[in-house]
Amino acid sequence: MFDKSSPFTTPTKNPSSQIQLKDFAFKLLYGAILSCELWPGDYVSEAEFASRFGLSKTPVRDALTRLAAIGFVQTEQRRGWQISPLTGRSIGEVIELRRQLEPALISKSIDAQCVDDLSKLASILAATAGADATTTDATRYLCDRDFMNRLAAVNGNQLMSRWLVELWDRTERIQRFVTRCTEQFPPLPDRMAIVDALEEGDMEAAKAALLKPVDEFEFFATRALLQFNVNLGGIVREHAADTKRAKKTRKRKGNPALGKKASDAQRGSLKSGSS
Repeated sequence: MFDKSSPFTTPTKNPSSQIQLKDFAFKLLYGAILSCELWPGDYVSEAEFASRFGLSKTPVRDALTRLAAIGFVQTEQRRGWQISPLTGRSIGEVIELRRQLEPALISKSIDAQCVDDLSKLASILAATAGADATTTDATRYLCDRDFMNRLAAVNGNQLMSRWLVELWDRTERIQRFVTRCTEQFPPLPDRMAIVDALEEGDMEAAKAALLKPVDEFEFFATRALLQFNVNLGGIVREHAADTKRAKKTRKRKGNPALGKKASDAQRGSLKSGSS
């Protein structure tokens, strides 16, 4: 589903060369998928992509092929391209891989300059505490992403850094999805706890502090999706468009778990690997 007011559909002066056009198309579609302007589960044709984004079919087809290779879109015969749905399994896999990889960012390669940089970023992030999340969400996300990118840069393992960048991108998509469906925002991560542990030379404490926001994000996503009876297959568009319906769902009597018609993916914990 396209939002005509989205910045991703605003006419832009396109680059001229074919290579630039392909990269431009990829970045444009990738950003629209992460922001959920291209809604999980929706089907869109190449012609519609090209028309909406003001591009020819060739760079659009190239971009879609690249996105399919990393799992953000998929094709179905006679139906065109589908924006990959978010499922309980896909969300759980992102969270589990973050748990496996992020602790490796804490190493002896983190020097005093890096700790100082991290401290400044953590202070900026902490300064948004108590502010309205609807107005500070973008600032919080960018600052937190800068913090994590700084940690990844000093690690020196470029392959792991690329994997983590993709995982953080996927986390952003999950966050945007949940927020648009439920009007809830994830908790503010406490990055200063990591800085304090690094300053004390306590690597294990730093790793534990790094993993705490991952656990908090899992709880946030699980609770929000269950509370609002969100269908992870892509039918949730109605919830994002109709906040009144979401509020009625929130006021249901009894346990705010999923209804009888919920899928297995919705019923299970994200840790269970359900799809």
